[in-house]
Amino acid sequence: MSTAKLHTVYTISQSRAERLESAKVEGYRRALKTRLADLRPVFTAFDLSLDDMLCCTYTTQTGLHLRWLEEPAVSTETLEMLTAAVWDKAESFLGWGMSRTGPASLQTVLEEYLTLPRDVLNNLIQEAEKVTPSGAVSLLDKEETLKRFLAAASGPLPLEGPHTVHAVDEMIARVHSRAPWLRQVTRRLWAVIRARIEAGQAGMGMPPLLLWGPGGTGKTMLASIMSEEAGVPVHEMDASTGSAGFRVAGVESGWSTRQIGEPLRCVAETRCANPLMVINELDKVGAGSFSHSGTRTSLVDALLPLLDPHSAARFRCPATGLLLDLSRLSWVFTANDLRGFSQPFLSRLEVIAVPRLTLPDYEMAAQVMCGPDDPELLSAIGRFVSATHARPGFSLRHVARAVERGRTVGPEYPFH
Repeated sequence: MSTAKLHTVYTISQSRAERLESAKVEGYRRALKTRLADLRPVFTAFDLSLDDMLCCTYTTQTGLHLRWLEEPAVSTETLEMLTAAVWDKAESFLGWGMSRTGPASLQTVLEEYLTLPRDVLNNLIQEAEKVTPSGAVSLLDKEETLKRFLAAASGPLPLEGPHTVHAVDEMIARVHSRAPWLRQVTRRLWAVIRARIEAGQAGMGMPPLLLWGPGGTGKTMLASIMSEEAGVPVHEMDASTGSAGFRVAGVESGWSTRQIGEPLRCVAETRCANPLMVINELDKVGAGSFSHSGTRTSLVDALLPLLDPHSAARFRCPATGLLLDLSRLSWVFTANDLRGFSQPFLSRLEVIAVPRLTLPDYEMAAQVMCGPDDPELLSAIGRFVSATHARPGFSLRHVARAVERGRTVGPEYPFH
């Protein structure tokens, strides 16, 4: 089984009691890992794999847990010999002080061997006392609810999505099958995501993308499909409903209300280091908002440091003071027009044009929306698309509504 790829977005400093408890638990785990490593050769001598049979965990809250993943398929005589061999291994370890009091099951012997003695426990506590002091964030000390919320995603988090070039190929193939009319876009996405994996960046990742072109071509739909097929969380924002930069960066104490930004909130909620952030209709963003002191903040201005990998890796959250590494977030923006965007902003993006759809494009979209099991509905939608696709303002939204109505009232519905 492959080791999970991890990435730390931020780390919340713990109180002394929390640090002590965390260090003790980690010490237990290290000690148990060593004991298990000592036992593997014993099991191997009997042509058995300890890792395939046993799951062992220990926390100070719940104690030692041994869970059999697979019972050893061996004879009673072999099982007794294996148990004796494990017992001998335990007796030979200095300080365990075990005594053979009679027949015992393999699980009982393992529990005895893996239980940490008092001297080891005392050493772990002494080591935990040496943990370096924290630089606690004042906001987190004052607001316990926010602290608990952010603490859940503090430290190493998994990087979701494809981890190999082959996995990328399969993912893009699935994306293409769900949006074949956007083949020009998916080809480009395939190249940039593949390049990241080949460069050693595991998990879903791509440069900031701006998909621009006529409305109703499936730009936002494509972002959702990418999220689903890659297996990464997605967070959508609509730029037309608000332009203030605090939606991205967070609100600091100089404003009337203080809150964390949506990227940080998404990471904390999903406990994923590389979610997909989608901002729709970015070209409709306004001039920004003003604080009580007269300082302006805009969504585009707030995005600039987050779209550069170097500054994104050391982004300071104004609401909490936490130092964030948001360099593994993937950004997708949609727009109908490029006019109005500054050159510094566009220079940070992979700009991909999504052309106006043609009749064959609409027909491919209709096939996907209708599915393979309703040829009668597909035929009716095909006639509708053929007759109306050239009308001004026609888009995929009209096709989707027609399919929904056709399924509700039947393919004989007068779509025109």
